[in-house]
Amino acid sequence: MTTAVIGRIMEDEDGKRLEYVSVGDSRIYRIRGKEIIRVTGKDEGEGSFISNALGLKGMTVKKRGFIKLQDGDCLIFCTDGITGDGKKLDDGRTDEFPEERLVEIVQSAKSADEAAEIILRESLKEDDRALVVVGIKKEK
Repeated sequence: MTTAVIGRIMEDEDGKRLEYVSVGDSRIYRIRGKEIIRVTGKDEGEGSFISNALGLKGMTVKKRGFIKLQDGDCLIFCTDGITGDGKKLDDGRTDEFPEERLVEIVQSAKSADEAAEIILRESLKEDDRALVVVGIKKEK
């Protein structure tokens, strides 16, 4: 089974926007200033059970759409290896990555690459970690 998020950033007469499609529990976040939204909405599954994934019989793409972008926005594309799936760790914490911390990292990082490095370093899961951080900048 594989989960996936796919996005295409485009610009037309309506401005910049992200076209996306998502299957499973991989996620896309948009950070604008101090606001974070999970573009892909609720995960398709509970804990380690995924109810919709590539390769499953009857798989359907339920989450797709567009979201407007502005200069200065940041997009995070990631697997549940980054965000966690709520499992308890030996020290009593869960492996979930707080969304507020994602905002803090993006706001303080000097670049999208630096933000990605910090997020990877701070993620608590040991497996299935894939991440892309994209900053939306003005064209000169």
